[in-house]
Amino acid sequence: MAQKTEEEWRSLVYQAFETDQLDYKAHMDWNRIGRSGRAKLLKHCLALANTRGGYIVVGVGENRDGRPVVYKGLNPRQAKSFDPTNVGNFINHHADPPIDFDVERVELDGKVFAVFVIRRFKDIPHVCSHSVDVGLVQGAFYIRTPEASSRPAHRASEMHRLIQKALRNQREELGRMLRGLLYESGRSGPDDDEDQFADQIKLSREFFEEYRPKKTFTIRLDVSLHNRVFLTKQFGLQEIKDAFVEANVLQMRKIPEHLVEQQGYFTNYSFRIFSANQMSFLHCFQSGLVHFSSYIELDNNEVQFDDILERVSLFISYMADYVNILKFDNPNFVVNCQLEGVKDVRLRFNEQTSSRHYCSRINEIDVTLQRNLHDLGVGKVKHIKRILKAILLRFNIPEDKLKNLDETIKDVLEL
Repeated sequence: MAQKTEEEWRSLVYQAFETDQLDYKAHMDWNRIGRSGRAKLLKHCLALANTRGGYIVVGVGENRDGRPVVYKGLNPRQAKSFDPTNVGNFINHHADPPIDFDVERVELDGKVFAVFVIRRFKDIPHVCSHSVDVGLVQGAFYIRTPEASSRPAHRASEMHRLIQKALRNQREELGRMLRGLLYESGRSGPDDDEDQFADQIKLSREFFEEYRPKKTFTIRLDVSLHNRVFLTKQFGLQEIKDAFVEANVLQMRKIPEHLVEQQGYFTNYSFRIFSANQMSFLHCFQSGLVHFSSYIELDNNEVQFDDILERVSLFISYMADYVNILKFDNPNFVVNCQLEGVKDVRLRFNEQTSSRHYCSRINEIDVTLQRNLHDLGVGKVKHIKRILKAILLRFNIPEDKLKNLDETIKDVLEL
């Protein structure tokens, strides 16, 4: 996990909801919470390290509704108590192998928070090596669930998943070694990786173009997300399908465009899913690339803003969850959004708003963002806004029409 900017820390601390990679704790003093209090933090450290890594923010309490939005922070004595050496000695006395983590003191708006930065396990999962009261059980493997709880793995499928992750870590280490050899010999490099992903996106687009219903008055939307490093078979076919299903569970809503698991099928290198009307298509590759394509029908050469808003918002949000479920060695990702066939197409905000002035004068709109994995997860609204704003500006929408874009996106995502 690379060093964060103030903006990234702010996004993390003020997210206001817990996930399988983020937990909040109210203000406390490490030296005064006793063994049982420390054991609760240790349990979360073990669970996060055994799942996907993540963060524990200390200094954020809950309101009456149980939401972590009371940003009290820590007083100087409390902040000083979270000494990385003292905390590390306790945590790793009870974890085998030791957990790779840091404790950062983050200052925002005049308040100090202690943030545990926990990295996922590299070789084998972490087991609790010593019991602590009734809160921690010796020999247990703790995991983090999609519902943001930390508990022992007690199902066979959960233990199987931990074993799969350990095997995948070994495979990734071998991949890193091979990539190093290729780079040294001049046979591969970042530009080659980008070309490989571009070839897969082109293949996906051509396949969808061939099989989708032919309707004359449409524009095409493509959204893709991929890692900066290309490995043809970085993940197994079942792994990418499982991630597709789990990401839908995290979204807690129907997959947009009615892309349902039962309508999907495997190829030799990917998992494909069509919508019921065949006008939208999702393609998940073993390389980790995920590509969404959709044709949007025009009405009198007009496109509704809501049609673009919903597709871009939901699928970038969905893709961020999808790649967070898969385990990537490289934390850097590329998000691309394209609208094709939009020359002289008018954009309408609603039935009462005239669209005659909101018109694209170019045939293709192309927007690209480069972000790290964590920021994709916690900064969804911010990134979706940047992409939508770039699209709207190319339709020559005045700035004053974009003021409430954040709230509009949150309504679509039900945040």
